[in-house]
Amino acid sequence: MKDRIRKVMESQNMTQQEFADFVHISPASLSSVFTGRTRPTLAIVEAIKGALPDISTDWLMFGKGQMYLYISASEDGAN
Repeated sequence: MKDRIRKVMESQNMTQQEFADFVHISPASLSSVFTGRTRPTLAIVEAIKGALPDISTDWLMFGKGQMYLYISASEDGAN
């Protein structure tokens, strides 16, 4: 799951510090997830969903489906 959290962070063009602030978790918690010291908790998943409600929980937690619940016309390349 840490790789998917990193993908979410990168999709928002944020640094670790910016992303931690954005989703209201401590930078140390996010860092320990990325380094593998701790596993992501449900609180982290809920924080990400709270800040980015369009992220698919199934994708974030289990890698199933697409990252976003829906893709807008501007995101899928359609005009």
